[in-house]
Amino acid sequence: MSITYSLVLNSADRIDGSHNTPIFNIGWCELLPEKIKLYNVRFSFQTVGGYYKDSAANDLAYTSALVYANFGSRSFSFDTSTDSPSLLLGIIRRDVQNANSIAVSLNCKKEENPMRTMSSPTGNQLSFRIINQHDGELLVNTDSTAAQTTDMTPWTAILEFIPIFEDVKQP
Repeated sequence: MSITYSLVLNSADRIDGSHNTPIFNIGWCELLPEKIKLYNVRFSFQTVGGYYKDSAANDLAYTSALVYANFGSRSFSFDTSTDSPSLLLGIIRRDVQNANSIAVSLNCKKEENPMRTMSSPTGNQLSFRIINQHDGELLVNTDSTAAQTTDMTPWTAILEFIPIFEDVKQP
């Protein structure tokens, strides 16, 4: 059995930003042991239901979104589009319960994205950017006519930090 440290976030609890760009204050020293320097991180994510309607006329699609998280620490994942360490936590996908109502959400289960490896966070803020994968813009909900709103629906995420007890050899 491995030790796991969990952090539950709700976008309504942010200290700044909107639901698609929230900033949280996190007491990392109260959550994670000081002696452990490396973690594998995985997450689950669920938005509140919204319309998230596709629109061919506006070239909008809401099939998936990219969840970026800035922990203020070194990431050991690499992003080929920026040639730098990646802040991409993972991908959330649309879950249509009823296409004619306000019951469309975006979500992922913890096993649907690969774990990310990172060093222990050093600052006290955690920020997110949630990007519509179709157009590269911030994810926003729509109204019933598929017109974009100014923000996405609220969400909850559970992040799991799994300590890496062995030293990782760096090049």
